[in-house]
Amino acid sequence: MQVPTALLSLFLGALLGAPVLAQTSQPTEPKAAPQDRPIASFRRDLLDAGFRAVAKLPTKPHVKNRARAEGGVVEAALELGQPELAASYAAQIDNWRGALALAEIAAYWIGEAELDEARSLMARAQEALEAASAEESQGWRLARVRATLAACHLRLGEPELAMELRVGLDASETAVVEVALAQLLAPESFDERFELAKEVAASGDFEGVHSMLASCTTLFARFYDEPERRTKVLALIESAWKTLPVPVRLETNAALFTAALEHGDDEAAAGFLAAADALLAATPTAPDARMPQLASLALQAGRLGRAEDARATVAEALELFHANRERIVDMVRCRALCPVAEAYVALGLEGEARAVYALAAAESFANPNGRPRAEDLATLCCSIARAGLEPDEALWIRIGTSLDRLAAPW
Repeated sequence: MQVPTALLSLFLGALLGAPVLAQTSQPTEPKAAPQDRPIASFRRDLLDAGFRAVAKLPTKPHVKNRARAEGGVVEAALELGQPELAASYAAQIDNWRGALALAEIAAYWIGEAELDEARSLMARAQEALEAASAEESQGWRLARVRATLAACHLRLGEPELAMELRVGLDASETAVVEVALAQLLAPESFDERFELAKEVAASGDFEGVHSMLASCTTLFARFYDEPERRTKVLALIESAWKTLPVPVRLETNAALFTAALEHGDDEAAAGFLAAADALLAATPTAPDARMPQLASLALQAGRLGRAEDARATVAEALELFHANRERIVDMVRCRALCPVAEAYVALGLEGEARAVYALAAAESFANPNGRPRAEDLATLCCSIARAGLEPDEALWIRIGTSLDRLAAPW
C-alpha cells in the first residue's frame, strides 16, 4: 500500500512541532569520543558468545539466517547501551542487514544527542545500502534500511532528506517513520494527522493498519495528558485492530499498558492488562507462541504490583511447556523458554530463572543440526544478557561447550 500524498506532506518542517536535534556550532574544546555505557562484564561476554555462535554459520548457503541472527545480537547490544560493541558486530554482517544495523545504531546515537557519531554511521549505512542495491533483488529488504535512515533524518530536523528516502516505500516498511512523525508532530497538526490515520484504518490494508497502529500508540502516549485526544486515538486503535492477528493486538495493547502506567494511571493500565488476558484466554494458540505471551502478561502484572498474579501467570507458561514439550518443535523450544526465564528474573525469582535457563540451554542442542543450535545459543546468550542474570559455573560451562561443539552438518 502506497501512502497518500497528503500523508507525505507531514514531512514538512512546519508540521514538526516537537524539538528536533540539529548540529550545533563547533565546541571550543574537543569533545570526548562517545562510549558504551558501563555494564557488567558478563553481559558483554554473553553478547560476544552469541555473536560468535552465529558467526560460525557458513555464508553459503546460510547468509540470510546468519545475518538475521547477527542482527538480533546487534539489537540486544543496543538495548544494553553498547553502540560501539554493536557497531563492531555490524561491520561483520555480510548482507543488507549490515546497513540496517548501522542505521539502527545511528538512531541510537541520535537519542543520545551524539550527532556527529550518528551522521558518520548514517553515511556508512547509506554506502552499505548502495552497495547492497547492486546485489539485492527483493526491494523490501532495502526499504527497511531506507525507512530507518528516513526516521533518522526526521529526528535531525531534515524533512526534505527524509522525504527523498521515504517516497515510494510501502506501508509494510514504514512504521519506524510513522513513529518518528508522531513523536515530532506539532500539536496543532494533531487533527490532520488523526484524519489521515482514519483513512488508513478505513482502507483495511493489513500493512497500512499495522503501521498506523505503531504511530497511534505513540500519539496515545504523547498526548496522554489530553483526555479528548487520548480517547479519540484509543477508539481508533480499538476499531482498527479487530481484523489483525492476535499477536499484533497483544503487542499494541502492551504499548498502551506501558503508556498508562508511565503516566501514573494504574486503573487504565489494569484495564489493558485485563483486556489482554481475556483476548489470550479466548484465542487458541500453539504452546510455543503462548508461552512468551503469558510471560509478557506476567511482566505487566508485576509492574502493576500484582506479584501473586504475576507468579501464577509465569508458572502457567512453564507448565505449558512441560505438558506439551513433545508437541513443540525442538528448534523453537529454547526460543519459547527464554521469555519465561526473563519474566522470572524481572519478578525477582532468581532460582526459578536459573532453572528455566538451564532447561533452555539443554533444549538448544536438541536439534542435531548446527544452524538451529547456533541460532538457539545466540538467543539464549542475548536473553540472559538482557535479563542481567549472571550465569553460574554450570551454565557458563554449558555455553562454552555448546559454542565449541557447533559444527556441520549445518
